[in-house]
Parts: sequence; structure tokens; C-alpha cells
Amino acid sequence: MIPCKKPHVKWSEDENGRIRLCIERNGIMERILLFIFNAPKKITMDLDEIGSTVWKLCDGKNTIYDIGNMLSEKFGDRVEPLYPRLIKFIQMLVARNYVFLKR
Repeated sequence: MIPCKKPHVKWSEDENGRIRLCIERNGIMERILLFIFNAPKKITMDLDEIGSTVWKLCDGKNTIYDIGNMLSEKFGDRVEPLYPRLIKFIQMLVARNYVFLKR
């Protein structure tokens, strides 16, 4: 499986290579809920060093296996247990509609 970023997710990278995701709530239901609950119109999510690396590697070319290998090379034991953690993180990104998976 190959994770790909969704185009509606805006992101930026700081000087340390950390990623900040920014999602605007523009749907009709979202606007109604924003009004009712006075919630923020924009959601931001700051990723740590490992999450930022994964995000950058979700380019539509790297498979989950490839991403795991690159994480292992870069971070060594810091990412263990590698694939359970990586898969859980990618599942979270998919569940939040930030990425999709293609074969």
C-alpha cells in the first residue's frame, strides 16, 4: 500500500524540519457544528520528528514497507516496534482524512 497526502490538507515545515498540518473546516455540516459549538474553523496538528518524516515520505511513491525501511535507517531503535507503530500512525492519518492509500 502507498500512502498519499490528500490535497485539502495544507502543511508547512519549520526550520527544524517539523511539519504542521492545517485543515480548514469548510463543509456545510462542519460550519453548522462550528456555529453551534463555537469550535475553531481551522485545525492544526504539529508532528514530532518521526511523524514529520513519515508525512514527507507519504508522497504517492513510497510503500509503507519503504517508509519503514527509511525510518529504520534514520532513527534505528527509536522507532521500534517499527511496523506496528507506523501502521497505527498511517491508520490515524487515514481515519482523519489526511491521507489515502493506493495499491
